[in-house]
Order: sequence, then C-alpha cells, then structure tokens
Amino acid sequence: MMSKLSFHLLHVLLALWLPWTISIIAAQSASPKLMWCASPLTPAVLESPIDKWVDVPDTSVTVELQNEAVVMMSYDVSVSHVTDIKSEGVQVAELSELSFRVAVDGTPYRQSATTVDDREPLIVVASGFLVLEIPQGHHSVKLQWRKRGTRVLKWAVTSDILDGFAGGRSLTVSAQHRFIWYKQPTTTVSLLSVNKWEAVSGMSVNFRLSEPATIRFFYQLPVRPELVQYSRDTAAYDEIETSLEINGLRYRETGSYGIVEGSRKSTVLLQGSIIMDLLPGEYSAVLYWKALLGSSRPWYSSPNALDGFAMGRILAAVGEWSMDSMSVYNLQQFKPTSVGKWSDVGDSVLQFTLPKATQVSLSYNLPLSQSDNPQFSSWTEDSWDRIQTRVNSWNNDPKIFAPTVVLGEEDTTVEIDGISISDTDSEMALDYEVTVTISVRNGVLSLDPTPGITFASGNGDRNQYLLFSGALSSVNAYLARVWYRSYLNWYGDDELRIKVVDQGVTGFTAASTDETSIVIHIASVNDPPQLTVPSTQFLLEDQQISIFGVRVHDVDPGFDHSNSTFEMQLFVLSGVVSLGSTSGVAFIEGDGKGDQLFCFRGDLRTINSALFEIKYRPDKDFNSKQHVERLGIRVRDYNYLDGTVTDAFKSILIEVQSSNDPTLVVPLELSTITLRGYAVELVGETTGNEVVYAQLLSMTAVGEIQLSTPSSALPAGVTKLPVGDEPSNLIKLSGHVSGVSDILQSITFMRAPSFYGDGLMKNSGVDLCAFGKRMSSARYLSSSSVSCKTPKVEKGTTDVDLRLTSNGQDFSQPLLFSYRDPPEINSIDPSYGSSSGGDVIAVAGANFFPDTQANCVFDGDIVTAASFKSSSSMLCLSPAVPIPTEPMTVSIAVILDAMSYRSPKNFSIYEPNFTIVSFHKWCYKYRCPSNVFELLRCTLSRP
Repeated sequence: MMSKLSFHLLHVLLALWLPWTISIIAAQSASPKLMWCASPLTPAVLESPIDKWVDVPDTSVTVELQNEAVVMMSYDVSVSHVTDIKSEGVQVAELSELSFRVAVDGTPYRQSATTVDDREPLIVVASGFLVLEIPQGHHSVKLQWRKRGTRVLKWAVTSDILDGFAGGRSLTVSAQHRFIWYKQPTTTVSLLSVNKWEAVSGMSVNFRLSEPATIRFFYQLPVRPELVQYSRDTAAYDEIETSLEINGLRYRETGSYGIVEGSRKSTVLLQGSIIMDLLPGEYSAVLYWKALLGSSRPWYSSPNALDGFAMGRILAAVGEWSMDSMSVYNLQQFKPTSVGKWSDVGDSVLQFTLPKATQVSLSYNLPLSQSDNPQFSSWTEDSWDRIQTRVNSWNNDPKIFAPTVVLGEEDTTVEIDGISISDTDSEMALDYEVTVTISVRNGVLSLDPTPGITFASGNGDRNQYLLFSGALSSVNAYLARVWYRSYLNWYGDDELRIKVVDQGVTGFTAASTDETSIVIHIASVNDPPQLTVPSTQFLLEDQQISIFGVRVHDVDPGFDHSNSTFEMQLFVLSGVVSLGSTSGVAFIEGDGKGDQLFCFRGDLRTINSALFEIKYRPDKDFNSKQHVERLGIRVRDYNYLDGTVTDAFKSILIEVQSSNDPTLVVPLELSTITLRGYAVELVGETTGNEVVYAQLLSMTAVGEIQLSTPSSALPAGVTKLPVGDEPSNLIKLSGHVSGVSDILQSITFMRAPSFYGDGLMKNSGVDLCAFGKRMSSARYLSSSSVSCKTPKVEKGTTDVDLRLTSNGQDFSQPLLFSYRDPPEINSIDPSYGSSSGGDVIAVAGANFFPDTQANCVFDGDIVTAASFKSSSSMLCLSPAVPIPTEPMTVSIAVILDAMSYRSPKNFSIYEPNFTIVSFHKWCYKYRCPSNVFELLRCTLSRP
C-alpha cells in the first residue's frame, strides 16, 4: 500500500500555515574568494559495495583559505531508489538505508551525517550541515555515501526520471558570513512525553548583536521512533513536530512535521529556518519538539547510531554580508493549477539586483503534505469485537460571533467578552481543531491561560499578535475573556481583527475560514504636562541674565485630533522677566517685556519657542541677602476633547550676588515703596460667592502699610480694618475674591527715615490643603505646623497627594495621604469562652489594616492582644477574669490606630469546670455547677 501511494506525487498540497522561504546570498565581489560549490548534473549511482563508504561522483570542492576561518558546509541530494522484487522464498532485508557524510581533508565528521530509507516517496531529499574551523591553506571537501540493506538494488541521483527536474545534488562551502553561532552536539537525546513541547537538549544558541544585522536561523534534526512490538496499544502512526523559539517567542514558520507508521522504524528529517532583521541586543534561540497526541512510541536522535555516521544535527544563527529573502505564510492551501505541468507556488517571487557578476547561493524551504483517500491501518487477531462509529459531515464551517464596538479609556484595560466560534451546522458534533489569529495595531492583548491551546506566535500575555490552535471547546473557553490595553498615552479607534481557519480537517475540501473585526474606541484622557527647568541661576546685583533650558512636554499633542491649548504663567519677586520671542502666543496679562508677572497662551510648539530664552533683571540694588528670589513657572493644559484642565508648577532659584554699593543719604520720600502684582485666586471647584480673608502685616516696628485704594473706593462687600486710610502696621481685609484681589494689586510700604536694614511684610491669604484636586481650609497652629480637615472624596479613592497651597502656589512637596474606609466588625466566633482566658476569637468584618498597636478590649477596660490576618479577619485572645458565679456577658471591641470599633455581638464568659452527672452507654451528659445548661455528647465507640 505505501509503495503504491508513493506514486501519487500529483496530489501534493501545501499544509495549513506551512511556510516557504526563498533566500539569495551573494558572495563578496571583492577577493579573496569565500564561497565554493559543486552542483553537477552527471548521474550518480550506488549499487555496491554494501556497508562501505565511497565518494559521491563529481561532488567535491577544493578550498583555498588565506586566513583561518569558520567554514559552513552544506549539501542537498535528491535521490531515488529501485526496489528489488524477489521470487517467493528468497530472503530480502526488511529495510534499506542510504547515509551521507562530509569528509574534510580525508577526515569524515559525524556532525554532517544524515540517513534516508526506502519508504515513500520514491524520491527523497537528503541534507546535511557541518560547521568547522579550518586553518589557512588548501583543503579538499568531499561528499560520501553508504548503502545498507538489500531491498533497494540501487540508489541513484539522476535527472532522467519524470521530466528531468527530480534529481540533483550540490555541495556548498562558505566562509563569507559576518557572524555565526552554532551547536552541533553528538550526544543522544530522546523525547518520552506526548502532546507537550519540550526543549531539545543541547540545541540552543545565545548571542549578542552590537549592530543591526540580518540573521538566518536554521536547524536540522533527524529523529527516529523506537521500534517496539506491534500490538493493540501501538498507534497507527507516530507523529512529531518541531519549532524554533527566539527570545521566548515560538515562530510557526520554523515548524516541521514528521510521521512514521506504527510498525516502521524510519528516519524523519526535521528542518526549519527563518530570516529576521534584528536590532542590537541579546538574543537566544531554542529548538523545541513535541510528539503529537496519539503517538505511542518514544522518539530519539542519536549520532552514535550505526557506525556513528547516521544522525547529525545542527542549530545555527548566521549573519551574511548580503542576504535577500522572501517569505510567505498563508492560511490557504495551495494546489497545482494543473496536472503534469509546472505552476507557481503562491506568491513566491523574489527579485534582486546584482551590481556585477558574482556567485549566488539560492535556496528554498517548501514543506509539503500529501492528501489522499482516507485509509485505516488495521491488523488481524484471533478474537472479534463490535465497534460503533459516528461519522460527521465533512463540510465544517466555523463562524465568529463578536461585538461590533467596545469602549474604553486611554491607559486603562478594556475587557472584551462575547467572542465565540461555532459551526453553521448546529448538529455538527465534531469538536474539530481550528487555528485562530487575533491582532490589534495600537495595543496589546491578554487572555486567561486555558488547557488545550497551542501557541504558534505569542503566549497570551500582552501580545499585539496571537496565533494559536485548539479544539473548538478549548478555543471558545480561551476567547471568553479578552483584555485589551492601548499603548501608553494612545487614544483613538483601534481594530481587533479575528480570523479562524478549520485547518482543512477532512482533507477533501480547502480550509474553511471566517474573519471579523471589533472597533475598540479609546477615549482621550488629559495627561498632565511636564515641566523641565534648569538648576540655580547666578548673576551679579543690577545685572541681567538669560535663562535657557525651560521646556514643556505633553504627550497629547502628538496624536491626531488633539487641540490642547497651554497657558503659561511666569513671575518673580524682586525683578522683571522678559521673553526672547513672543511670536505666535496670546498674552492674557502683561506683554512679556519687563513684567514682574505675565501670562500667555499658545500651542505646545509656540510656547516652547517663547520659553527658549527668558531674560531676568533684578530690581535696583536687590540681592539674595535681602530674601530668596525665584522664577515661578506654571503651565496649565486645557484639553477641549474632554473639557479637563491639568497643570504643573516648578520654580528656578535665582542667586543674585551682592556688590558693594556706595553710601547714600536717603530722602524721606525714598522710604516709601509701592508693591504691585499681588492677587487672590481660589483653586479647585468654586461657586464664585466664596468670602476670603487677607491679612497684611509689617514684621518690623518701624514699618507701616497703606492701601493704594482709599476707603471710599473699596469694592462693594469688602471691609477693611482698621477703618480709614491712615498707614497701619496691620491691615485686615474680608470680602469676595475679586474685590480683595483688586485691592491687593497695589500696596504701599513705608518705614521711618532713620531706619536702616531690611523690612518684611507678611501677606497671608487663605491657606489651603490640597488633597489631590480637592481643597480644604488650613488652620495655622504655629510656625512649623498647620491642621487640615480631610474633604469628602469619591468612593474607592485610596492614595492622593497632600500639598499646602496659598494664592494658587504650592508651598510644600507633595506627601502621600491614604484614605481608608473605617473598619467594620460583623461577627465573632466563638461568642463565648472560659473565664480562665486564652481562647482564640476570630473577628470577621471588613477594612481591617495592620497595626502593631492593635488590641482587643472586653467590657470597656479589659485589654488583650490582637493580631491582623487579612482585611476581613483579625484574631483576639479572650481575657482571664475572676470565676463568675453566674455567666457574664461583656462587650468586645477592636482598637486600630487608637480608634475603637465595637462588635455588634457581645461575648459570654462561663465557669470552666464541668462535672459528669450521668452516663448512658456511649453518651455523656455534662452539667455546669450552676445547673444553667447541660451538654450531651454521644460517640460510636466506647471511650
């Protein structure tokens, strides 16, 4: 049967998701020569001798190396066989094999060996590799072969069969690669597990790239199943798969598949390759193998088999100087367009340009599978049994059901449910295997781990692209909950694409597919702007300095449809600031030329252009010995997409160094200073009717303050103490925000003519405590402390930043403040205990938290130890109390963070001593001395 099927060459199909790669590697055009090849078209036949190595005719190369080099040798031989048909009674060996190896300078190498046998197909390709470090000089490389068994009369490499394109051979030696990392172990490895991916021992490479490079990963792994006695437990077929995992990701295009009948022991040659453009970094490649479900025999790969020249294996990563490739990975099956004629394989067309004539190595990898009439492997026994079979229809047609639109927000995880796959035929009982592809463009996908899912790309944990397979039931369980998270700060419409393929499970028809997409609408969230400022600036008194390095960064304007507007506020205490450029910005206050305070708006590009150079000039004769000078910078981001406002504030310390000014006689009128630019502004949510209080105080006895606004011109609703317009050491104002702010625009400070030195005027507004975006009043306690009342916040709020602010300026670094829901006690167990104490009481509730000072309090003043177990559980020890004459009931409470939380249920304390009052067979009756209650205990065995 199997030899007959070997002639069904016209029924060859590409299997589902099987990759093919065509690569072209050009030799260096400059000397010296670094690639040699022998690819003769002359026929080569091996009939005898048997079990003896001989050279393959015309298949050798002479290599000349000018320097010592690591050389990679490879060969491919398309060989056919002629099987002997003996008359009855003539013994013929059951298995015939043909082995190949490479000999360098007369020395054969086990790593290069491979073996094929006479099982189908009629023509088989034998391949092998050898990586070797060779010294400078002339070297000869030869391909050798050896025949074993008598079933095959002769092995032949010839082009005169079929249409002349079925036989050929080549031997290539190359030393032109930029990089090469490889493993060629000679130890035996075995695979004992079934349906489980395992790493092939010794088949891994690790390397580091210091520059971008194109790397070709490839492997070859010959394997055999163990030959066991064929029985009822033996599978009809043993199947195996391999795949290459690079940096933790398994690539489906590197997969290879082999199958051997359960009664045969044949060699399967597993090969795979992939070409990748890699960036600098660390890389690892590991070869994995898996025996498919239903296989009953272990697999092994042993270079020590036969005479040690049978099963060489290799894993390598090679970087060539020049390499072009074309890769096609497609879900559809491909069939020849006609019988007996050549046809293109899909879109496998590669075009390239050579600057000059040179040697080129062309290679392709085209795994194939055969589709033929269904067959059953069978055997004969002396007993009979009855079996029942159920045949499903073969036109399975999977369909995807999924929501159309899903909504979410920027930088949050979106849960997507409602995705499932079912067959259009509701009576289809076959839980057939499908392959599913899901992908997004601007985020990652995560799914719950599910048994029965096999990954070809990705692993279900934050992947942009996932390719996996499994039975319908397993796939639906896996797709039940999908989590999507957009990339950091991204918003807009993403598309979750889903495609399912039934893998052509019946073999009679092409694969059935279905695909759909889900629109994921991610709403914008206003990200706060980031301020970058330089360090301390130094200048001399009465000089000017240009400040560079102030810049605003915000991620939102980098996305489409963003219309953020930024508002900048700059101010100093004793001087003026100017902008180097005001082009493209709109001023709200000041004009950016010699202002103590100014405010302007613009887009991100224009405000950064304006902030490129900031000029600062201090007031005449001002220096930092008088007070600290800072340039305050505040930026507000007005996001019109969601109507929110975010801000950031930073300041630059300006060190104005003093100079020795000449002594001056100060006239009386020069002892008066007019201060401008003070204002009052409420931060947070306001109604516009809030009343504020401001206090102006001179900190020196010789200083007085006077308002520039006379009492008769005070805004309506604003009061001033003391009454009148005379200068005073202390002035208090109260009224609406706008009125008080207008008065503070201009203030006159005066001091006695005989006074020399510094004066300090304190302007105190309404100090606020900012709990995140919520404000509450701050009460002044001392020069080092204030008290704040926590505002009401949304349920679920945990940690917020706590800052002290006044007049819209922060005067403290943010501190972490945590909101906690108050602990609750729901029950205690047990609710009674002995007066001797020491009983463990489980307290159940909610919102408990660790506290090293936690205690339990009984009856208001009896304290025992408490221990924290979880947010819903604590343990208490019952107290020891004097023996009560009657049972007593006391309250129980838990102390956390010096706060008491009482249990709704009381605790009962009883006398510990019991006496046996009666005995009946296996029942005991206990009674307390007080005769309050009795306990009856029965047992099924005697005490």
